[in-house]
Amino acid sequence: MIESVEYGEIIYNGERFKDVKIINQQPHEWIWKKDHTITLDDVKDMLDKVDIIVLGTGQEGLVAVEKEFINACEKKHIHVHIEQTPTAVRLYNELEGHHIIGAIIHSTC
Repeated sequence: MIESVEYGEIIYNGERFKDVKIINQQPHEWIWKKDHTITLDDVKDMLDKVDIIVLGTGQEGLVAVEKEFINACEKKHIHVHIEQTPTAVRLYNELEGHHIIGAIIHSTC
């Protein structure tokens, strides 16, 4: 569960991250492949492991999502939610434990 998100910090089950990538309840620090953009390369490792992906595009929603990423998810029938980070966190917490889910959550911008 994502316990809290503040500007520059995400707490997931007691662990602190600046930005977090979660695959089936396994969190990892997320490091940009392309500045302020979520790319297909950022999520390739979760495409065969999840049914839903939640993207938190920052506090103000300034992170872009590449069309190539959306296309790859559509081909695999993965439902994608793209939201500003506060909304994405609420959604992720509602879905966790009920679905096979992945997420990338950005804490700033």
